[in-house]
This record gives sequence, structure tokens and C-alpha cells, in this order.
Amino acid sequence: MIIQKSKSRLITILVHILIWGVFGWAVVFYQPFFNNIAIPYQYWIKQSLLLGMLVGGYYLNSTILVPKFLLKNHTGYYLLFLAVIAIGILLLSGYLDRLFNLHQLFMEAFRKSGPLPKRHRGDQDNHFNTGLLVIITLVVGASTSVTVIQKWQKDNQEREELEKDKVTSELSFLKAQINPHF
Repeated sequence: MIIQKSKSRLITILVHILIWGVFGWAVVFYQPFFNNIAIPYQYWIKQSLLLGMLVGGYYLNSTILVPKFLLKNHTGYYLLFLAVIAIGILLLSGYLDRLFNLHQLFMEAFRKSGPLPKRHRGDQDNHFNTGLLVIITLVVGASTSVTVIQKWQKDNQEREELEKDKVTSELSFLKAQINPHF
């Protein structure tokens, strides 16, 4: 039983690592619109930090917010904390852009590669990152869904075990009534 639990836990950890690796590559690191330009290393540092923030948000939501707030019917607090997490990640992402001066580095890279695309011609310092908000929403939604489904499955399994115990005890009681000497 203990060996089976440790194998199950190891498989769960490996699945999480695989999923985050694929997610990190597909969403955060793979940027097809940068095919013809040299991407500054600061961009990859920022993207790695952003992935770390998304992973942190996922597990914060999964281990603390959903069990302590959502599943205990404190939906208002839960939504407030989710908003704080989303705003925090958005603000930190913007701060990292300014810290690494990414807008200027990309403008220089675009100039070297040819004419600037329309979306990069103006001042982009004060823009709202809708794509990042969508990614945050997907990560938090996945975290909430997985946690709620796991809780539901656990409750279902406990309910089935209680029903089995009830049937077993009723059967034992009936046997004792039929054969009181045994």
C-alpha cells in the first residue's frame, strides 16, 4: 500500500513536471513571430521568471486558495485573492519589461531586421497585456478545475467506503440476530 502510494506520488510529480515543461515551451518560450530577429537574452530571463510566477500562482491556488476559500464557500475572498494574483503577475511582468528595457531592445532588433511591424511602431510602454491575462486565467482555471475534481473524487470515494462499511455492519448485525450463539 505504501509502495503504491509512493509510486502514485512519483507519477503525479513527473506528470506535473512534463506538463509545466510543455506549457513553458509552448506558451512562454515559443514565440513564432520572432523568427527573423535576434532575441535579447533579457527576454528569456523575463519569460523564465514569468513561468515561475505562473507555476507559483497555480500551486498557491491549488493548495491554499481553493481548499481554504472556494470549497468553504468564501467565494468573494477567493475571487479577491485571484484578482490580486493576476494583477500582481501583470504588474511584475510590466516591471520586468521596464527593468530589462525590453521594449527598446526589441525596437533595435526590429530595426536591424527590416521595417517595423505596425504593432511595434508606437510607444508600447503603457499597454495592457491581454495575452498574459488570458494565460493567467487559463492557469488559474486549470488549477481550480483540477483541485475541485480531485476533491470531488476523494469525497465520492469516501462516500462509497462509508456505504460499504454501513452494509457490512448491517449484514453483521443481521447475522448476529439470526445466529446469536456465533
